[in-house]
Amino acid sequence: FELSKTNFKFILLAYLLLNNIKIIVFDYFDVGLPYKDRKRLYRILKSMKKDGITIIYISKDLSYMSQFCDNVTVISGGEVAYSGKLDELYKEQNILTDVPEIYEFVSLANAKGARLDYTLDSKELLKDIYRSVY
Repeated sequence: FELSKTNFKFILLAYLLLNNIKIIVFDYFDVGLPYKDRKRLYRILKSMKKDGITIIYISKDLSYMSQFCDNVTVISGGEVAYSGKLDELYKEQNILTDVPEIYEFVSLANAKGARLDYTLDSKELLKDIYRSVY
């Protein structure tokens, strides 16, 4: 009863993983998490994805979600504005008006054969570039 909200969230996540849940829905799970804990959550979500767990992640933070999500559904005004692959999201007109430069770099690099994850975090991008070279 004396746990912080952050610690409670991670204990709940551990409980779900120990019970072999195959589909997990996160509803604004990252809200209020400090940067260090958001990084820890990112690592957990990446490993869950590798283990075949389906993750439904509801958030307004597209830059955070872009680090571990493949498919995205954008809802605007109660209607589905886009549903599909993350790498196609910025190509769609009238959905997002500002395409980050780092996303354009990742798209260009992947078109030339690199296998970089779509991320808006420059440190994670540098790690992916390093891994792709070795």
